[in-house]
Amino acid sequence: MPPLSAAAPTRLESPPGGRRPFCAQASRPPALALSLAACLLLSVAAAPRPARAVEPLPAGAIHRGIVAAGPYQIFPENRPGNGVYLDGELLLSLPGQTVLSAAQIAPGGRFMYLVRSNDGKRTLGFRTLPNDVAPRLSEPVKGYQYAVAGFEGQGYKKFFRVTDAAITDLLPASRTADGLTSGEQGILFFHVGTTAGTHPGDAPAGAYGIRLHWLNVGNGVVRHLGRPIYNSVPTLKLAWLDAGRFEYTLSDGTSEILNVTDFK
Repeated sequence: MPPLSAAAPTRLESPPGGRRPFCAQASRPPALALSLAACLLLSVAAAPRPARAVEPLPAGAIHRGIVAAGPYQIFPENRPGNGVYLDGELLLSLPGQTVLSAAQIAPGGRFMYLVRSNDGKRTLGFRTLPNDVAPRLSEPVKGYQYAVAGFEGQGYKKFFRVTDAAITDLLPASRTADGLTSGEQGILFFHVGTTAGTHPGDAPAGAYGIRLHWLNVGNGVVRHLGRPIYNSVPTLKLAWLDAGRFEYTLSDGTSEILNVTDFK
């Protein structure tokens, strides 16, 4: 996968002008009819073809040509010039390129997309709103992308797996995947699941309930620790100890050693 770059729309150019057809140069009366016929044929052949418009999204919940991508739909499937729709509204279409996949970064039509050009080249890009600051992207390990963004005063940290055909959100239920820590066995990361006072019994007073996750980089599977870890700040210090063991440390210095087999 090449480094991320915004995929710019391709400009459709009309065929370049050139010399006039030979029929325009005909001057002998006996050849006039033949010249006019040839002129008509050449003029039709040289006329530029109009660009095909993006197809409207079909009504109804089920259609063979529609690809679901979270809240978005891609239509028509695997066809140059197709589009990304939200609630029947076209949000993105790039002439001459095929949208393969899309994954939401934030609500309101902000997403990452994967396109394929006519020569087979894959490109990643972002679709955001006017006045948005573009997300920052990093690659913690080949085949995975980490996007950090802020929209309308809200922060987002999204962790994606990117293949030649699809973008997969590794933690779709949360807007923040944090603390990425790479090791021989994969990547550890967490998100804040609960805070004190959110719901009765969710977390002790003055504590955050942190959920820990482990990504197996080889197969793209994310497993989860079956219990929350409580800390007085919304973060954890993570460190790999060897191929299978790691340690987390709380803000008060308390630590615990766990094994990847503890994840389910």
